Amino acid sequence: LNLSDNSLQEHGPLTALNLTQQYSKIHTLNLSWNDFGEFAPETAAHLCGQYSKIQTLNLSANGISEDGPKTAMALTGPHSKVQNIDLSSNELGQYAAQTALQLTVEHSHIHTVNFARNDLEAH
Repeated sequence: LNLSDNSLQEHGPLTALNLTQQYSKIHTLNLSWNDFGEFAPETAAHLCGQYSKIQTLNLSANGISEDGPKTAMALTGPHSKVQNIDLSSNELGQYAAQTALQLTVEHSHIHTVNFARNDLEAH
């Protein structure tokens, strides 16, 4: 399901929750270019809930910055089935290392994480 560039912003969590509950066969969800920013952790938590089957999630270009680690924790919750995550073109900077650790080292079900274009050396 491609919901890229729809200006979902704060409506992202509710939209994502409704869609993943109604259409339980959705395995790939593209939410790029929606400017979630501070709403990213809540959105991720809804997408990775107990009944979600999302395996590939694109959250690129959403203005995620200091919320990166919180988003990572939501993506790797006890019921998460997410294996491939695109966090490219966000603003993770100094939070990228912590986010990467939580996504890849602590959770073996994560196969790939895309951190391209995040200015990883920003302080």
